[in-house]
Amino acid sequence: MGAGDVGIASAALCYVAIQVWSLARRVPLGHDEAVYLLRARYFAGGSADAAGYWAPYRAPGLPAVLSVPMRIFGESITLSRFIVVLFGAVAIVLIGLLARSLSDARVGAVAAWLLVSSAAFTDYGSLLLLDIPGVTLSLAAALSLEYAVRG
Repeated sequence: MGAGDVGIASAALCYVAIQVWSLARRVPLGHDEAVYLLRARYFAGGSADAAGYWAPYRAPGLPAVLSVPMRIFGESITLSRFIVVLFGAVAIVLIGLLARSLSDARVGAVAAWLLVSSAAFTDYGSLLLLDIPGVTLSLAAALSLEYAVRG
């Protein structure tokens, strides 16, 4: 594990620490967060039919992911938000790996720290919204494409 990898890992750990502190503040659920959590509750209960609480423009991916720990541990806003935090930590690692693949390890560490220092990324990091998981999945697709092209 080189210095660049340590930089990427430390950026992800710093991000998680910031978000855990944010979770400790117990910010109330916003409307969209409540909708996603409600959909997760329906999925956890084995029902995919919640048309009264759902709109076609709301993707079911995040609620489906949140429903898995909800089935195991019960409904918890903090746990659900922590799962989004984990998506953010993965995004930081992915952007570091992508930048390292495109340039070098130092650039990977810088890219990871730049994402951590992004106000929008940090502000939305513990909210039950699609922003952070969407960034994570986009970076996973970009990194997969980079690995496929480079071989």
